[in-house]
Amino acid sequence: MTEDEFNQLFIEVIDESLSTLGEAAKAAVYYHVEQKFGLTKEEIPRNVENFTEALEKIFGIGSKPIEVLFMQRLYLKVKSDCGPISYEEFTFPKYVDMIRGKIVSKDKA
Repeated sequence: MTEDEFNQLFIEVIDESLSTLGEAAKAAVYYHVEQKFGLTKEEIPRNVENFTEALEKIFGIGSKPIEVLFMQRLYLKVKSDCGPISYEEFTFPKYVDMIRGKIVSKDKA
């Protein structure tokens, strides 16, 4: 999988996960992330830490279950490509970096 393919897959994961909040809520999240934090939907895969900070500012402690949902959906989409995940304490950005490192081809980025 190339970096671009991973980024597209990651956007799909974010979209699907935010859709569980409802389409209006998903649109509101994207709007606030872009307007208040300067991060477009397409930039999210390359700026996961900034996206996480934006979610924390928008939702407070409520951002954690959303981040877990992102991680669960991402793993379901890539588990056959990246193998088992070791259980260690990590944040959403670290998790995304770990998955990216396991499935993105180093020579085709």
